[in-house]
Amino acid sequence: MGPYIKDNIVALATPIGFGALAVIRVSGQSLNTLFNKVTGYKNPRPRYAYFKKFYSSDGDVLDNVLITYFKGPQSYTGEDVIEISCHGGSIISSMIIEELVLAGCRHAEPGEFSRRAYLNGKINITQPESIDLIIRSTHKNQAKNGMLSFEGGIKEDLIKVESAIYSLLEIIEHELDFTDEEITHTTQEEMNNSLNNILKLFTSLMKSGGHLNKINGGLRVCIVGQPNVGKSSLFNSILGYDKVVVSDQRGTTRDSIEAQLVVGEFLFTLIDTAGYWEGKDDLDRLGIEKTIEVVKTCDIAIILDDKNPESFQMKIPEIENKKIINVISKADINKKIKKGEDALIVSSKKGVGIDELLTHLSTIASNNFFPENSHITSFRQLALIKKARMSVLELVDCASALDMVQISSSLRNCLDIIGEIVGKTDNEKVLNKIFQGFCVGK
Repeated sequence: MGPYIKDNIVALATPIGFGALAVIRVSGQSLNTLFNKVTGYKNPRPRYAYFKKFYSSDGDVLDNVLITYFKGPQSYTGEDVIEISCHGGSIISSMIIEELVLAGCRHAEPGEFSRRAYLNGKINITQPESIDLIIRSTHKNQAKNGMLSFEGGIKEDLIKVESAIYSLLEIIEHELDFTDEEITHTTQEEMNNSLNNILKLFTSLMKSGGHLNKINGGLRVCIVGQPNVGKSSLFNSILGYDKVVVSDQRGTTRDSIEAQLVVGEFLFTLIDTAGYWEGKDDLDRLGIEKTIEVVKTCDIAIILDDKNPESFQMKIPEIENKKIINVISKADINKKIKKGEDALIVSSKKGVGIDELLTHLSTIASNNFFPENSHITSFRQLALIKKARMSVLELVDCASALDMVQISSSLRNCLDIIGEIVGKTDNEKVLNKIFQGFCVGK
């Protein structure tokens, strides 16, 4: 995306596809002329919806639409904005957009509306990232935290860190002012305690950003076990339809198969893996290697066995530190299975235990992956927080060997990094990185 050119842009603001309504958004410096051309009205009333027929340049009626005019700077972008609500479906909206292009608009680039809002001072640099998280949330806590961050939550978090840094800087720089008098206002122990307190604040912020890895496909859940224990059957049973072929032949599943599902408040990516066993040829071993890679990247592992899942679990070192659900399969044919505390019992064929398994899955997700009070909404913010934390960690490790000037300089550098998170920037690379992942109409 190039420099900000104040021309008229247009894009579909709702997802492509079939639906009751679609919304088309236009933004520019002066849209009175365009509004008049589309509606026949001069000097439109701001924030008032006009019901009109939308005509093509050939005089054909394309649709009956609602057109709303927002006078800048009292709009999302800070420019004049027109929003057109038409019937859903890609054809109608595309025809209307092309007519608007013929009328002098150009197709907007991804994230260009939010970029203009930022450049016009309507939102700060973190707010478009908050919007992006709200839209792409896979859990209610993410959406809630995105909204809280949009309202200033991340800024409040950073103010606490800044306050702690400024308090220490005040002491340090006061001592520097009176170096000749050899006045000391803080001991090394007090210095270390202050630095450790700042470090804890950064660490807490950093940990709260762990949910960002879950904003696309949700939590990754893999089903792992030996061949023929019922992994594919369980996969199909959880989904509620047959997505993979089920066979008694060992090694039927040679590759990982994924599908998304929603359970309660959560989005999951469920993964059926190849059987984990010694294998007898290169193809078997390739399937096992892929299974190991899936295990490494998953958040939750369902260990499936028809006898003892805990025993099988010990064969997979890659599963260490994963959240695990032990499941005993084939309850319909194995009548000797007794329900215990450490394993769930299912029959994929009969549908027994599936609801209990899904409930357990939701509980694990709720308790471990989506914090209620995280205002970190982007990997950019998280990277800067990690950078600032690292500079403080270095101070903690070698504060005794540094003089006050060096400590003061490092702390001020830390404040500069914090400033990058919410501060104003016109750096094209930074702006492109933030907005390039946005949808076109946002």
